[in-house]
Amino acid sequence: MKKRTIEKLENGNILVRVAILFRSDKITKKIIVPDIPENDSLVLAIARGRRWQRYIDEGRFENAVALARELGRDTAKVAGTIRFARLAPAVIHRILTGNIPAKVNMNLLHTDIPEIWSEQYEYIFGEKMPE
Repeated sequence: MKKRTIEKLENGNILVRVAILFRSDKITKKIIVPDIPENDSLVLAIARGRRWQRYIDEGRFENAVALARELGRDTAKVAGTIRFARLAPAVIHRILTGNIPAKVNMNLLHTDIPEIWSEQYEYIFGEKMPE
């Protein structure tokens, strides 16, 4: 399997596939993305957010509060991380490829980001989203 593929779909969406590895020891769990530093907090937040949103969508947990309780984490942190699941595919692509300005960090992405993908892209990167 390729480490990373990007495909533009007929409906205009972008499909990004990234091979990831899950590693755990007795204390911590890590998501490792090939060619991207292990400590890249943005990549980890996107992976966690998508996984946690999937848990809620599948009915494993009723909401972020129940999930946070199970994980032993702060509810606001869990809810904030789940918001990463709603990032525009173009934003995720730039983060995964490392093509981001220094100002794009966890603090910026935890602000009140627009839900509309084109507005989100412009808010984060200060430029129009490519077509």
